[in-house]
Amino acid sequence: MKHLPLPLWLVFKTNLIKTIILNFRLLPKKQAWRLPIVLIGKVNISGCTGKVIIKDPIYTGMAILGELPDETCAFKSLTGMRLKIQGILELESHIHLRGGGGIIVGKRGLLHIGRDTMINSYSLIWCVRNIYIGKYVSFSWHVQLFDSNFHYVIDEEGMTRNCSGEVTIGDNVWIGNHCTINKGTVLPNSAIVASGSIVNKDFSKFGEKIMIGGTPAKYIKSGYRRLVDRKTQIEVDRFFADNPNCSEYFVGNDVI
Repeated sequence: MKHLPLPLWLVFKTNLIKTIILNFRLLPKKQAWRLPIVLIGKVNISGCTGKVIIKDPIYTGMAILGELPDETCAFKSLTGMRLKIQGILELESHIHLRGGGGIIVGKRGLLHIGRDTMINSYSLIWCVRNIYIGKYVSFSWHVQLFDSNFHYVIDEEGMTRNCSGEVTIGDNVWIGNHCTINKGTVLPNSAIVASGSIVNKDFSKFGEKIMIGGTPAKYIKSGYRRLVDRKTQIEVDRFFADNPNCSEYFVGNDVI
């Protein structure tokens, strides 16, 4: 994600009034004036009574919430987003949450989002207790992330269990579209979650660079990781465009 000079944000339809309100409502004044959180388009910020903790050096637009008018996303939101931060939201840098979904952090919730994380359109994060999202994480569209099922069920002996838990997502994790990540989930570094999966287990015992999928999600195989480097992606795209009958292309193990 590129750093853009402050005047260019006006071109991108920054919701300046709500950007100022949100920053000064959730951050100390000495940080808020830098506008580290930039809101784009329609954003509902009612109920934001908690606080934001910035974990990296502060600069304007280090967290972008809303839909940028670019052409890098094939599936773009046509609606606004919802922010309700009543607990604690920890943010690193280079974070982008596209429109159509939102972030809700309950009064006792702690949500951490690591640097260079992209959360695509129509995705929702609802944190009641504790959700940790690592660095270089990518959500596709229509991803739901909950650390609670919000309802209590009583068994035959009159007992009920805690409906909330914790969620931990490691670094460089890739979550496909229409996935639901529930309480109790632990995804190790460089895990790939197949589209349409429902995840509710700890997969750390399988190690890093694993692929999981299904409803509920199960371990599929290991040794796979997401290709992040943009230049290499373009190189691979060109190769397969020029060689449509080829099924493989060697990029090397040293490519990020």
